[in-house]
Amino acid sequence: MYGRQRGPALRFRVFGTPVRIGLGFPITIVGVPLLLFGEHGRDPWFLSAWLLLVTVSVLVHEAGHVTALRAYGFSPAVSLNVFGGLTTTANPGRLPAFRSILVSLA
Repeated sequence: MYGRQRGPALRFRVFGTPVRIGLGFPITIVGVPLLLFGEHGRDPWFLSAWLLLVTVSVLVHEAGHVTALRAYGFSPAVSLNVFGGLTTTANPGRLPAFRSILVSLA
């Protein structure tokens, strides 16, 4: 389903949409403040808040794509990985160009 993804991951559903958070996502997200914010970036409370804020932000962003795909009859899934978020679908078929652009903009 939705391509074969390897490695350890946290899997759950949000409003019926499968979500997968790969191990690379939190490692990358926590690495940013460690590199950019110096001593302040090493504070466990700051890192926890940063990780939560970025994760929720990426999930809200991906929710736009999920909503648009559902409107066109697709069953999307979300994956958070080293490069950020990715919304995919297992449904065969392609969207017409205009609808594909709308999904991208959503």
